[in-house]
Amino acid sequence: MITSKPCISDSIQHEWQKLFRFMSVYLDAPVHLTITSATTRRTTSKNYTESIEIQWPDGSSYGFLTIEHSPQGHDEQTHQLKALKMQIEADLKVEFEQSSKPTSPTIDSYQSLQRTLQTSLEANNEGVLLLNPTGDIIHYNSQLTKMWKMEPLIESGASAEELSDFVESQLINSSLVLKSHQKKFQQYDERKQIDTLYLKDGRIFKRTYLPVIEQEHTIGMVFSYRDITPEQQTKQELREKTNILDTIFDQAPIIMMLVDEHARIEKVNKPGIELSRFGPNSDAIGKLVGDILHCVNAYPNICGTSDACHHCAVRQTLNRTVQTGNGQHKIEGTMQINEGSGTITRHVLVSSTTIQTSTEKKYLLSIDDITERYLAEKSLSESENRFRTLFEYTPIAYQSFGENGCFLDVNNEWSKLTGYSRDDIIGHSFGEIFHTEIRNTFPKHFSQFALEGYVNDLEITLERKDGQTITVLVTGRVQYDNQGNYLRSHCILLNFTERKQIQKELIQAKEEAEEATRIKSAFLANMSHEIRTPMNAILGYAEILNQGITEPVHRDYLSSMQSSGKILMNLINDILDFSKIEAGKMELKKTPVDIRLLIKEILDTFQLKASQKGVKLISQISEQTPQLLLLDELRLRQIFLNLLGNALKFTYKGYIKIEASVIKQAENSATIQFRVEDTGIGIAKEAQTKIFEAFEQIDNQDSKIYGGTGLGLAITHRLVKLMEGEIRLQSSPQKGSSFFVKLPDVTIFNEEDEIEPRNQLAMDGQIPPDTTILVVDDNQANRKVTRGFFGRSQVKISEAENGKHALEMLKQLKPHLIIIDLRMPKMNGFETASSIKNNSQWQNIPLIAYTASELTAQEKKQYPMLFNALIKKPVERKKFLQIVANCLPKTSAHVLTPKLAENELPIFLSGREGEGKELIQTWKSLQKIRPRKTMKEFIDEVSAVAETINHSEITNYVQELEQAFQSFNIEKEEALFRAFPEIIEKLKTEKP
Repeated sequence: MITSKPCISDSIQHEWQKLFRFMSVYLDAPVHLTITSATTRRTTSKNYTESIEIQWPDGSSYGFLTIEHSPQGHDEQTHQLKALKMQIEADLKVEFEQSSKPTSPTIDSYQSLQRTLQTSLEANNEGVLLLNPTGDIIHYNSQLTKMWKMEPLIESGASAEELSDFVESQLINSSLVLKSHQKKFQQYDERKQIDTLYLKDGRIFKRTYLPVIEQEHTIGMVFSYRDITPEQQTKQELREKTNILDTIFDQAPIIMMLVDEHARIEKVNKPGIELSRFGPNSDAIGKLVGDILHCVNAYPNICGTSDACHHCAVRQTLNRTVQTGNGQHKIEGTMQINEGSGTITRHVLVSSTTIQTSTEKKYLLSIDDITERYLAEKSLSESENRFRTLFEYTPIAYQSFGENGCFLDVNNEWSKLTGYSRDDIIGHSFGEIFHTEIRNTFPKHFSQFALEGYVNDLEITLERKDGQTITVLVTGRVQYDNQGNYLRSHCILLNFTERKQIQKELIQAKEEAEEATRIKSAFLANMSHEIRTPMNAILGYAEILNQGITEPVHRDYLSSMQSSGKILMNLINDILDFSKIEAGKMELKKTPVDIRLLIKEILDTFQLKASQKGVKLISQISEQTPQLLLLDELRLRQIFLNLLGNALKFTYKGYIKIEASVIKQAENSATIQFRVEDTGIGIAKEAQTKIFEAFEQIDNQDSKIYGGTGLGLAITHRLVKLMEGEIRLQSSPQKGSSFFVKLPDVTIFNEEDEIEPRNQLAMDGQIPPDTTILVVDDNQANRKVTRGFFGRSQVKISEAENGKHALEMLKQLKPHLIIIDLRMPKMNGFETASSIKNNSQWQNIPLIAYTASELTAQEKKQYPMLFNALIKKPVERKKFLQIVANCLPKTSAHVLTPKLAENELPIFLSGREGEGKELIQTWKSLQKIRPRKTMKEFIDEVSAVAETINHSEITNYVQELEQAFQSFNIEKEEALFRAFPEIIEKLKTEKP
């Protein structure tokens, strides 16, 4: 074993000293190497924070590396000392191995020291920069390039000047750049200097720099850069949190104090200062809690010394916290407080929490004056007790649900209603308690209830606990919290069982009444059919006989027969109209109506009879009344005819006046009032209440004298209501009566608006002789009447007894037209028509429906798709033939001339062109509206022509037209007037 050790050369020791000085600068603490002898023991001064032994290669001790107290961390110190230890022991090994060779230190030893220095610098977490005495960069570690983000510049070979400029561009305080230090390099002394660099990207660097001094000369400069951004952020956050906590403490709405275990104040917040009798915060420091709170037990005693202090809520809370040593304690109690010359009791909530510091324990006291809350809770409790009493004994059943649909509460009335007690249902859902139907539907109803927030009069059927079924109406509202979340619901239940039973009985009564009405309507419709069918034969045969009988007596018999038949038909029509109105099946068809012309025509109708009785007819129409109004002309005419008919019936002298006036007028509508006034016998007041009822007549009225069925005014009243109007009566016995009819918001029709043209009917006698017509009717008499209507014409008539018979005949027969009775056994008219239309060979044959019955709603929908026209029994021969002629195919029937030109006058008007043109011009002017006076002038002109030329065709035409005009047969008059071009067309080629 080698016992003698070589001496370390001065050059190596000199290099070691340089390394020690640099490390001392870097670690900001002196680093020493103490060389020991073999007998020296390792000792560490109390001023040294770290010591590492240096050993020779044989394990013997060379000395100790020590470092004094350093601001660097312990791990950093250890790391740097170990790096120095490795380098020194490597040098010792070389010296030990070459001890026999007296050579001086080599350059390798110096380079080794440089490598050691570089390794130490790279291992550092801080950026390090070394400058030589001229200010040039000797060395910098990789951490420095990362911190300043200089890697791209270094890779591109940037110069030191460029690197310095790049660093300067990142700084906010550019005066601290390296260039300024280079210029002032000679001014540095041995003192360490520290400054702070603020970068534009928000980072903060701490820069430490010291000159390296050797033999009183500066041989270099060491710069150390450390990123202190996280430290600064942490400090800033700490300051902000401290400020927040101080603000919370000071601005808390309750009294907060930091005290010791004796309740002596070390810090108090703003509410505590305001309550205390002291001024600034400093004046309260050191005082006892009782002094701040003005506790009566603190004067004249010292706070905490009185026997009463044992009951103090503050003292009790603090004592418990002190005894347990940790945790939080709360006590709610009372305190007696000095207030002016007296004392008051305050309710307080005291909280005490332990705060452990590094040396001792402190206690945070929170004192909340809850006197107002206590009084409010007390009041609320009393209110809840009152509410609970009212809730339990109110006569209305109440229930409350939670968000899951389970019962939260019910009252006694609910238990009486359902038979379930509160214990039976609390915590269960509504569906669980009651029967299966409710169990299945409740989730859906409850979800909708919770979403919408309310339910009104929800009708449900429940099964009581005893099995009895009840019907209830549920009304409820949802209570939400401040965030709009479901909190609970409140519902009341009303027992609807008895009302439900009454409702069922009312519905049943209504259904029975409707059934009775339906049966009545069906009976009337059936009776109408049964009466109309034979009446069709009676009136039809009478009209056929009237064509051939010339004996005056016999013609008188036929006239009476026809007159009686028409009276009977009018009665049937009145009954049917009344039945339709009652059943709500009468529909209004609005068309433009000339009120002035209509009233004149009504008065003309009664003029003859009024003259015979010596009664004057008067009309009075205000100038504001519009010329044309959209109304149902037929029903309005029916109203006037009933009112004037009644007035004339009961008036023997004086006058009957009809008035029309405007009550209110808008731009496109007006409220019209009609008044029918007479000077007749009048109506007693007690009879006026039932005058508009069906089948009612004035008491003591002789029906043999006045006649009537009592339906006229009842129908009038219902027709006015149907028009959304009102009718009223003013009357006095022996002074006359006035009926007022008011129709609101009637649409005004402008004369410029287009009027729908009326259908034109062909005259009879225009059916070609080769026409074949099939008549399908189960009634033989009706078939004979139909055949008789065609008289002695050459029309070929085939008859079928029912629908099936007709279909069989169609296989051999190809008629031009088929007339089908709708009410037939086995196969009715609609079924027969449907079978014909579904056959490709027969589908183009025109079909006419022939019936004595009213069509049902379903039949009204089917009718247009199957039939070309409808003839209602009984019917006049003329109208029957007109409809038949219109329905014949164009190849079989004569086509009406749509227009009559003035240059197409017939031969018989030769030499009378002026009269002919004037006549045609008059006919054209009457196309839309036919004032009665103008119509009379037209008839007179045609009559004059007929007398002049003595032509049978025109003579018969004008006679029928005048008869229809005088008898107010509107439909016949319309058909004859429209047929005038046919007469002209027919006579074009004939000689007079």
